[in-house]
Amino acid sequence: MEGRVLVVEPSRPLRKALIHVFERRGYLVVPAENAAEAYRLPHRFHCGVFGDQLPDASAISLAGWFLAEQRVQCVVFFGQSEDVDVRLRASNLGSFVCRDEGVHRLERVVAESLALRTRRVANGEGGLNYWQMIGTASDSGLRRRQ
Repeated sequence: MEGRVLVVEPSRPLRKALIHVFERRGYLVVPAENAAEAYRLPHRFHCGVFGDQLPDASAISLAGWFLAEQRVQCVVFFGQSEDVDVRLRASNLGSFVCRDEGVHRLERVVAESLALRTRRVANGEGGLNYWQMIGTASDSGLRRRQ
């Protein structure tokens, strides 16, 4: 599998483990410790993997921005939140994998998300951008940067 994967995770040991898992699968991995670091990255990514305990921003808001700016094609959250509202908002953007399910489950979900995105592009669907998926900016609590 080829592709560029953004991993935004504040825990250094977990970030390193995720880098290892995705690089072993053949992805080019670009890590970020927090939202500020992720925002500064100049790249576009095939997939973004977002931890749910970021110290400086909501992972959902960060992922929404990356989708809205077309900087990622698909998003996967890897977290431990049991809040139903958080999981529902995350599922509006992409997939949510509970940390208890493990890194290998995350690896499979990322591969499946990328495969689905590839099929949609091949079929001429192109996929929906973030604002089309959620309706309007006021529905999400997010605002597009001008």
